[in-house]
Formats: sequence, C-alpha cells, structure tokens
Amino acid sequence: MGTRSKNKNLLNNFFNFKYYKLAAVIVITAISFLASLFGILTDNSPLSHFLIIPVVLVSFLYPKRGLLFSSITGITFLFIFFIINHGTEGYIPRGILQITMIILAGSIISYITLKFEAAEEKYLKTINDQTEMIYSFRPGGVYTVVNNAFCEYYDVDKIKVEGHTFYPKMPTEDIKNIRSLLKSLDPQNPVKSIDHRIIRPDGSIRWVSCNIRAIFDDDNCVKEFQTVARDITDSMVLQDNLKDKINYVSALMDTIPAPVYYRDLSGTCRDCNSAFEKLSGLSKSDIVGKNLHEIFEPEMADCLIRYDEIVLADRKQQQYESEIINSDGNRHYFLFSKMPRVGTGKNVAGIIGTAFEITARKQAEEELKKSLNEKTILLNEVHHRVKNNLAILNSMIGMQMNGISEGYYYEKLNDTRNRIMSMALIHEELYKSDSISYINPDVHFNTLAKELISNFNMSKEIGFCIKTDGCLFDINTAIPCSIVVNELITNSIKYAFEERDFGNITIHMHSDNDFYYLKISDDGTGMPKDFDQNNTSTLGMKLVKNIIEYQLEGKITLLSEEGTTWDIEIPKSTE
Repeated sequence: MGTRSKNKNLLNNFFNFKYYKLAAVIVITAISFLASLFGILTDNSPLSHFLIIPVVLVSFLYPKRGLLFSSITGITFLFIFFIINHGTEGYIPRGILQITMIILAGSIISYITLKFEAAEEKYLKTINDQTEMIYSFRPGGVYTVVNNAFCEYYDVDKIKVEGHTFYPKMPTEDIKNIRSLLKSLDPQNPVKSIDHRIIRPDGSIRWVSCNIRAIFDDDNCVKEFQTVARDITDSMVLQDNLKDKINYVSALMDTIPAPVYYRDLSGTCRDCNSAFEKLSGLSKSDIVGKNLHEIFEPEMADCLIRYDEIVLADRKQQQYESEIINSDGNRHYFLFSKMPRVGTGKNVAGIIGTAFEITARKQAEEELKKSLNEKTILLNEVHHRVKNNLAILNSMIGMQMNGISEGYYYEKLNDTRNRIMSMALIHEELYKSDSISYINPDVHFNTLAKELISNFNMSKEIGFCIKTDGCLFDINTAIPCSIVVNELITNSIKYAFEERDFGNITIHMHSDNDFYYLKISDDGTGMPKDFDQNNTSTLGMKLVKNIIEYQLEGKITLLSEEGTTWDIEIPKSTE
C-alpha cells in the first residue's frame, strides 16, 4: 500500500473516532439523565441519581480527575445520606451501594474517555508525522483538520486554520479546475486526483498533487472532503525539462536531411524524423507502432531486418548500401548507418538507423566509370600507336644500319635505336598493364636488358641481377628513367668487359614516401681515373646527367672502386 493510501486510511480512522466519541458522550449522558429521572420517580432519596450526571460530565471533560471527583462526590453523598437518615441501620448497605455506583460510574467514564483521548492523540501524532499534507474541509471551505506538513507548507498556524475558512492563493484557472473536480465527486466515484498550482507567500509558484475523497451522509450529500497532497514541483520541472529535451531532439532530428528512425527489439518503429516520413510516404503517426514490413515492400523490409540482426548480434555500428523504391516509385540508392541503442543496465534496447541518399553519387560514379573506361581505351590506343610508331622508326634505323659497315656511324645509330627501343618498351608495358599510371620496373628492366643483349649480338656471357622490392614507377618518371638505365647498361655492356668474356650487371631499386633509390653497378674494369661526370663529351653521359639533374631534379653519384656503380636518387612525381 502506498504512502498516500496509508494516510487516507489514517484520516478516515481519525474522523470515525471523533464521531464515535461524540456518540458515546450523548449515549452516556442520556443514560445518566434517565437513571436520575427514574430515581426521582421511584425513590425517596434520589440525590444519588442526580449526582451521577455531574460525575459523568466531569469524568468526561476531565478524565484524569474523574476518579478523584467521583470518590469525593460519593463520600459527600454518604455523609449527607447518614445525616438525613439519622444513621438508620437499614440505610447503611443502601448508602454504600449508591456511593459504589457513583465511584464506579466516574471511573468507567474516565477510563473510556482516557482511551478515546489516547487513540485520538495517537492518530493525530501519526497524521502530523506524515511528510505529505493531510487535511479535511467542509463544502463551505471550513477546515476541520490539518497536519503539521500542511501548516509548514502554507506557513499558517493550525489554530487559525482549523475551524476556519482558508483559501490558498492559486491561479484562476486552477481554482476553476478544483471546483469542477469537487462537483464531479459522487458516491459511485468518491475519489479523484488533480495536479494544480499554488502561489506561495514569497510569490513563488509551486505544483501540488492532491488526492481528494468525498464523505457523504445518508442523503448522499457531501459532508466533508478528505485530502492527501504533496509537492510535485521538482517532478514537474523534470517533466518540463524532459519535454524540452524531447522537443529539442525531435527538432534536431527534423533538421537532418537524411532519414532517421528508431526501432525497438520487437522490430516496431518508435520514432522517426520528417525525412523518414518523406522516404516512406507515411506520416509519423502512421509509422510509429508499425514494423518494417508494414512500412516498406517485403524485399526492402527483409533487407533492413537482415542488417538489423547483424547490428544486434555484433553490438556495433554497421554501414551498408542498398536500393529502395521510394514512395515516388523511383529507384534510389542509400547508404545506411545503424548502431545499437544501449539502455539501462547496458542492455540493447533497440536500433537507431539513418540513411543517406547516394543516388546522385552512384550516378556520378557510373558516369565516371564510363568516362574512365572510354579514356582508358583511348589512352591504351595512344600507347599502342606510339609503340608502333617507335617500332617503325626503330625498324627504319635498323634498315639504314644494314647498309653501313660496323664503325662509328653504325655504333651511333645502334645507340639511337636502343634509346627508341627503351621508350617503346614503356608504352608497350603501359598498353598491356591494368594500370595507366604505373609500370612494374622489375618487368621493364628485365625486358630492357634482354633487348640490349640481343641488339648488341655479343658472344660474351653477361648476367643480370635485378631487384626492385615491389616498387612501381609513375608514368612521369618511367620514360626518362628508362632512358637513363638504357644508357648506363649500354655503357657497361660496351666498355666494362672489354678484356673478359663474361660479366655481371646489377640493378637494385627501392623507395620511400618521397624518393626512388636506384643503384646500377657492374664488376668490370671501372671508369678511367681521369673521368669527370660533370665534364664529359659523350652524348650518352650528357643525356644521363641532364635527365637526372634537370628533368627529374634528382642526383647521380659515381663510385668506381671495384667496377662501376651509379647511385641515383629521384624524387617521386607529385603530379
């Protein structure tokens, strides 16, 4: 049983007690009066019967002195009785009996009255100890009982309230509401509750919750209103704050252009924003309380539920793309993002989901893919044609070389043909590659080395060791770097092994975020001691220096201790 129900029972018992006490007084007084009247009519000495009335009244009004008063009254009666009857022997038992009846009547009345007062004090103490306000008032506005909590709350004196009219200050609207509620109480519905405002003496407005019970007489007329009330201002403030937060969150959700919704574990939608209404073609009132199958087509609903189950199982955010046939009948693409909503006790209470329309992005991607495919085909065609043109040019130089005996001009034409061949290889690999921006240097260097050995038609055994550590050349670096590697390998083949029938050429390459590092070395005779790479008259070395330092903005360093080693550092292209 709640505190308020308990207080109502206390109040009812208290008022019932008051009525019982009044009834007892009336009954006892009536009996005493009738007994005295009977004594007057039937006895020559009715004094004892008259004395019972004051004894009863004094014992009732002053119960703690009732026994003393009845004893004094009885002894006085006995003394007067003996004087009147001159000590007649037959009157002695009768006098003792009458005095005993007087003392006994006073004692019984005092005992009963003290019990009533103790019970009344107990009920009053219980009522006054309650933290809730307990009070009763008659239909005319006279308050019959108020407890201490009532007096403290309204800052009034109990003596000035009980038995008087008292009207707490309230807004006019609240007064009308209370009067309407009091009029609506009837024997079939005697109890109702109301929340209303009161204006405190300091001007502050507080909220009070009242539970009012009407007490009816035998004619079904209201005798009294018994009320239990408590201050609910803090609760109302919390409710107002909660409403403000709900309104804020709702307004915030509606400002989000993407659809947002919340569903519980049973799959029922509990809230959504205006964008979700537009997506589904339903109003919020038609969405809340329904499951996904009642909102979307079966295929779409099954898709949403399938991913919801993944979110609930993994208890973490999930993102996925899906198609939706919108309320306008058109197909739209959405990126869904969902995460579990954790309630009290860290238990999953539902799922919060949002959907970003990516139809325009998907269409742009398709257009971009289409355009990219077209450009890739076109670029591959360009590489193919350039490679073919370079191959034709290379063949023309080869035909020209057929009419020239080996010597100075033959060697120069062969060097030119090798340079053209190195560029043609780049275009051929780009044409064959899946990428149009990068080539694999490991494949390119191995192919270039084989072509150079073939073009020189040498009987010497020259081995190649090529390691590139998985590097990739960007297109802006690949062609000039290929020409440099072609020149340096050509020099090693032509001059490093003049006194031997074998040799080894090594190409090592690696990179970091900013640079390519290339090392080309041979185990041949090495460069002449008077060789100066900054002052060289050969076309090949001038070409290497210009490409590395000016075109690629890199550095090249010669090491010629055991054989020849070229250390090259090339910055990666930022284009």
